[in-house]
Amino acid sequence: MDIFDRAKEAFGIDEKYRENFERLQYTAILPLKLLLFSRILELMQEIVIDRKQLFLVTNGKPEVQLNKIKQIEWNGLEKYIRVYYASEINLKPNPDVLSYIIKENQYKRKEILFIGATETDLEFAMSSGFDYLTVDEFL
Repeated sequence: MDIFDRAKEAFGIDEKYRENFERLQYTAILPLKLLLFSRILELMQEIVIDRKQLFLVTNGKPEVQLNKIKQIEWNGLEKYIRVYYASEINLKPNPDVLSYIIKENQYKRKEILFIGATETDLEFAMSSGFDYLTVDEFL
């Protein structure tokens, strides 16, 4: 069930608003940027200070995901984040996108730590043979 269907069910939104509702995912601009949790921000800053690369791997439509990414206050970290849209390679939990990242950046599997938030992320990391931590461990 997609987000409109859930909102429709919860709030009784008429079907005629589906197209406009879905357009918001591509075009919405929040009045204020979303802030990262302080411990996550600190972790990302430490990674950058240690001259390590940050990668963001996301499922979903690239245009929607890009709009979400633009709504976050990265505190200058955006220069150090490489974004990969799994849909352009193979959706998570398929490990193809991680294999692509390794090959493109000439990393070894043991050099990568995967931090995720969902069961799909855990399955994604495990299917690729990466060490995995849940983001909850930093909150």
